[in-house]
Amino acid sequence: MGSVSELHRLFRSVHGLSLMAYVRARRLTEAARMLQNADVLEVARRCGYGSQAAFTRAFTRQFGAPPARYRRAGACRIAASLPPP
Repeated sequence: MGSVSELHRLFRSVHGLSLMAYVRARRLTEAARMLQNADVLEVARRCGYGSQAAFTRAFTRQFGAPPARYRRAGACRIAASLPPP
């Protein structure tokens, strides 16, 4: 059996991201979908963020806009139609 560092290298070679970056991207992609039917605080809680502020910072880094603006632009409807990464 290989080491943990070997697993991380293999994961990165397959997915192009570290394991943590991949998990964060998946969580935020799901959050973008949830914004279609839930408010920002509810989505933050359901995605495991300790605060709305932490969620908003992560979401903005990932998508280039805060969740409320993303929702107003209708982008959550587009995200809902995309397959997960």
